[in-house]
Amino acid sequence: MLLKKFKPSVWIPTIAVAWGIVMVCHGFVHNYAGLLACRLVLGIPEAGIFPACSYYVTMWYPRAEAQYRTALFYGAASLAGAFSGLLAYCISLMDGVGGYGGWQWIFILEGAATVLCGLVAWFFIHDSPNGAKWLDQDEKDYINAQLAYDGNSSGNALQEGRKKVSYIKEAFCDWQIYLSSMIYIGISTSTYGLVFGLPTIINNLGYTARIAQLLTVPPYATACVLTIVVAHFSDKYKKRGVFIIGSLTASAIGFTLAIATSDRKDLSGVTYAGVFIACCGFYPAFPGVIAWLANNLAGSYKRAVGMGLQISLGNTGGLIGSNIFRARDAPAYRPGYGISIGFIVMSAAAAVLMITILDRINKKREAAVEEMGGEAILIEEKGEWNLTEMGDRSPLFRYIL
Repeated sequence: MLLKKFKPSVWIPTIAVAWGIVMVCHGFVHNYAGLLACRLVLGIPEAGIFPACSYYVTMWYPRAEAQYRTALFYGAASLAGAFSGLLAYCISLMDGVGGYGGWQWIFILEGAATVLCGLVAWFFIHDSPNGAKWLDQDEKDYINAQLAYDGNSSGNALQEGRKKVSYIKEAFCDWQIYLSSMIYIGISTSTYGLVFGLPTIINNLGYTARIAQLLTVPPYATACVLTIVVAHFSDKYKKRGVFIIGSLTASAIGFTLAIATSDRKDLSGVTYAGVFIACCGFYPAFPGVIAWLANNLAGSYKRAVGMGLQISLGNTGGLIGSNIFRARDAPAYRPGYGISIGFIVMSAAAAVLMITILDRINKKREAAVEEMGGEAILIEEKGEWNLTEMGDRSPLFRYIL
């Protein structure tokens, strides 16, 4: 909603800079209270960046092209996870420099880099195709036409004539937002759990802390590539659910391998392979569930509110995930793996239910339009504008499965 009020060229760089500043402050804390305060403040810019960037993609690309672009953004997050392990290893060697510990230098340097990137972003983020100086008029018209006719045969997809509050109310009352949030929660719980616990898990497999940091690089790097590849084929075939379910299945297999061998030191390589596969499974599912909901919410205000609501609810999985790999469960971490498997199964089941319901609605709408004499007759009776104002509830709108 704030992105609709403020320009993307202002909002996104501002929260990126704020994020970086708070990260730098982490490096100067001296007690638990200071660390807790920094972590709480960090949640403010963190809560705004991912919904903003995800929604920003939909301002430029039609439904069939959204996941690949979302994956490029989210793939950067997994790639950052790969480099963060490598950077953490290198920066930790600065332990004692300037009187600061290696962990403090990690926060200070990575936070400063974020501030710099945020400042640079001010000059590269454009609010819409119409404001992009690097596009000629024909290219701007083409992009606007794609968006206008995306899911709307009359070319009115960008029009919104009702009061904003009505679109907000529609978003809060839409069942698919809550079902997609269930999918998101399951993915985020297992993701946060493994992201926060991976270095410790690997360390408990018998590797030193620094080597454990280096061994977190391959899973994230591979996950980045797979995230983009899966998104490419998801856009190509215009399918979301089946790719999400496939990714979650791979993740469940990985966690199962890990839990089955976690108490066997002689099979530590298999345990590592399990968490590797799990990581490569849930990362591609993230942009999938984000793009899926964005594709199926018509109207920019409803989409903005719906995506924000989905991500807000979905990120509560982080509260669970960050506490499932407990120190007292070392070295096997069976509860952590078991909880992750449970949430992954929940997400997959919710995705199957989503496909089933959306497919049934699409078939009912097709039958209803046919019964009325076809699309042209329906438009003549209801009116193009009225059908557009119905958004994704229009009998002409087809959900992406």
